[in-house]
Amino acid sequence: MKLHHIGVEVESLDRAKEFYVKLFQMEEEHQLRFMDESILFLKNNDLRIELVENNQASGEYHICFQVENLATWLQHVPSSSMEGPYKLDNGWVTVFFQGPNGEMIEFLETNDNNR
Repeated sequence: MKLHHIGVEVESLDRAKEFYVKLFQMEEEHQLRFMDESILFLKNNDLRIELVENNQASGEYHICFQVENLATWLQHVPSSSMEGPYKLDNGWVTVFFQGPNGEMIEFLETNDNNR
């Protein structure tokens, strides 16, 4: 397991992209749509931020861990707090769940250990 990204809800992808590119010298890695949301991944070396556009963004965030075998990790997640798994257009499989303090956690299987 390794840290894959930190996701942040933003009101405008363009404004957020400009901020993170300027502050952290990040570059656009990947953009996609998922469940009516526009999502943009920015990257600088091993640092990756996922911007999730929501015109009523509250600044919520989640932390995402890349795992090699999602099914194995899901055995430890209470099904009552789990959302997913979802298969993305790029082949990634993801699941969200809440930690004991309400924090959002994501597990992501990319089938590519370098992403």
